[in-house]
Amino acid sequence: HLPVYFLSLPGMGKMAAVSGEVTSSELKEIKYLGVEAIEASIIPRKDYRKPLTARDLLHYRFIVDQTELPVLVSTQKKIRPEEVRILKHIGVSGIVIGAVVTGNELENFGKVVREFRKAIDDLV
Repeated sequence: HLPVYFLSLPGMGKMAAVSGEVTSSELKEIKYLGVEAIEASIIPRKDYRKPLTARDLLHYRFIVDQTELPVLVSTQKKIRPEEVRILKHIGVSGIVIGAVVTGNELENFGKVVREFRKAIDDLV
């Protein structure tokens, strides 16, 4: 999901989103393109907003295992703050929270961000 021109932008870190179709060899080689982190955007659209499953964890773990780069999980699933701990346990480096977990209301957005911040702070 990364346009080639993005790889040559100066002064900007490079994170590439990968889909569920990413191969082991692509994950091993992506660092040679100058990519510094991977966003695991692997959930099929039909499964968006559903609860996180053990199978999802296995897929995230596969990505973590196949690359030396930090792997961030996008909240395509309805990930709960208390599930951040298991993501860290399987080697995920971070989480990118979006509308699936925050909703669209401003009041709820701040509350959810604070809950995730607390869950992350509790890991250290």
